[in-house]
Amino acid sequence: MVLLCEGDAPLYASCSYALLALQQESLVIRPTPGTTEALEALLDRAAADGTVLALLKLGRRWAWLRPLLERRGLLDTSLFAQRVGWPDQLLAPAARVPAAEQPYFSLLLIHQGWPAMLP
Repeated sequence: MVLLCEGDAPLYASCSYALLALQQESLVIRPTPGTTEALEALLDRAAADGTVLALLKLGRRWAWLRPLLERRGLLDTSLFAQRVGWPDQLLAPAARVPAAEQPYFSLLLIHQGWPAMLP
């Protein structure tokens, strides 16, 4: 089990918020790269290694990141999380999130082999 927490862990962390890596898989947690090239390289490494990738601080980058995921066929199998633990939290497949700027405390889980059972 892996717990991912953005912000002050004692304040925001709770094991009920997120189960991020399945079984014995590796998890890489990174800030969202600033360029498409850097993101493409990160996605390629994660796919080759079978690693779950958590991208933090999506913010304004989501506008160009979303179309890139769509081109790679990852949009429907990536999980978008925003304001986790707050009353207005959003946990949804990335395909449901429009290509517009998102809050700073948004993150994306990319597992290039998710089972077809996302919320």
